Amino acid sequence: KYMNLLELASLVITPNAYEEGKLFSVIPSNGTGDLDVVRSTTKTRVNPQGLIETIGINVPSIDYSGGGCPSILLEPQRTNLITFSNDFTATTKALQNVITTPNALLSPDNSVNSSKLIANSANNFHRIFTNLSFSSGSTYVFSAFVKKGEYNFVQLVPGQQSFGDCFANFDLLNGILGSSSNIISSSITELKDGWYRCSFSKTATSNNTTDFSIVLSQSATSPRLQFFTGNNVDGIFVYGLQVEIGTEASSYIPTTSAAVTRNQDSNVKVDDLINKNILSPTEGSIFVKFGSNPSQVGSSPVVSLVLSVANRLLISVSGGTFRIQLGLNNLTAFNYQSSIPMANSKCGVSYNNGQYKIFINGSLVFTSGIFEQKAYTSLQLSDINTNGGISSVRTIDEIYLYKTALSDQECIKLTTL
Repeated sequence: KYMNLLELASLVITPNAYEEGKLFSVIPSNGTGDLDVVRSTTKTRVNPQGLIETIGINVPSIDYSGGGCPSILLEPQRTNLITFSNDFTATTKALQNVITTPNALLSPDNSVNSSKLIANSANNFHRIFTNLSFSSGSTYVFSAFVKKGEYNFVQLVPGQQSFGDCFANFDLLNGILGSSSNIISSSITELKDGWYRCSFSKTATSNNTTDFSIVLSQSATSPRLQFFTGNNVDGIFVYGLQVEIGTEASSYIPTTSAAVTRNQDSNVKVDDLINKNILSPTEGSIFVKFGSNPSQVGSSPVVSLVLSVANRLLISVSGGTFRIQLGLNNLTAFNYQSSIPMANSKCGVSYNNGQYKIFINGSLVFTSGIFEQKAYTSLQLSDINTNGGISSVRTIDEIYLYKTALSDQECIKLTTL
């Protein structure tokens, strides 16, 4: 039975109990399967109450973004380039046909420190913006926490000097994406009490100092910087601006007078798998359930069974979809790529004496030839190509290891959504 298969696993990792430096395994429960977690700075996460909170150095990030069950949140090093990220009265911010009221409402961090942006009576566009230096060829993620007020919509807009004529609209009443133009991707994630994190990504096409704007909007399909007449009363609520180099928004990084860098989650792993009787030298199975955002764009290892840099099995993301690779003696033995989105999917790989089978969402999708079998000694949730770090945001819900190559039928059961 399915439950018996789970109980027979030699290693089970879930967003479960943890302490500084450790994410405890469910199986085994004696500590031999616990993952080491290294991160040399604090960071924020969304806690079970749906609030943003700061966690300590080396504390695993168990994140509840979007509500429901948590995920293991693993992130690369990122820098919030915006100074005074939650001060909308700072001299680094410029107002254009808006009035700002600080400390107007309970914010996502459970403090009364969000601001209200109010459209004045001008028949014009209404925005608050800050200027930043952007580099040609770099991809940036723009994000803000926003809550509806009298207006139900918001628009995020970068400066034309580096990004051209682009924008993204967001519907704060229904929590859905609105129209957008000339961007890579956008997202809206629900927090508590009607707050949403809105974000979009775009690659700069020139080196310039230009603006990033939060724009009040009257519909989910507003054109860029649409004119309308405000009344000096109606507005929206905002908190926590972030601009970072990357392909998807990472956890909020508060700033004051200078940009702030959050270090990567590195060396998230458990070693000595064979001596701990978690894997055998010649066969095994691995199953992973991914969360809502393992990575939308880019290419990055997500989960790896590793003997060495030269010999490892990589379950990777490429452009948001699966890529499973076998590295053998510094060569690529196979490189399976799928069109199936990795987000909210299940993947399994079984191997026995050099033959590998890949299962995604309840189907056998690939069977390899016969290769030299390596004895994997480490499970890594970090990217060994970047000295233990990772290159994109990822969320993982469950990991199961078995000492044997499960049957096709068992693998199909374990990967069925």
